[in-house]
Amino acid sequence: MALIGTFTSTADGFTGSIKTLLLEAELTLSSLTRPVSDNPPDFLITVGKGREGLLVGAARKRKTENGRDYLSIRIDDPTLEKPICAGLYLADGSTSQYNLYWSRPYKTEDKL
Repeated sequence: MALIGTFTSTADGFTGSIKTLLLEAELTLSSLTRPVSDNPPDFLITVGKGREGLLVGAARKRKTENGRDYLSIRIDDPTLEKPICAGLYLADGSTSQYNLYWSRPYKTEDKL
């Protein structure tokens, strides 16, 4: 897994940045205050001015197989071939710092 971002918890979500070879952006994850569908995400992801910024994705609360909490994140942009799917995990030894990890979903025949 590649570390592609770092975030800090806020009163209503998280703020931080994502950085890859082609993408660098400041993001805000804001808790959803009212449902937008029958199966709403837990957070909306914007770039720019917090809740007022450009909507680029969503995040849902999940648990790993061993019970560790994390956010399953999906970020999309017209310049990307596919959305970025990543996990936001609490950094080891921290109570407010989070790391965003991405890993390429390989098909069995694609693995080296």
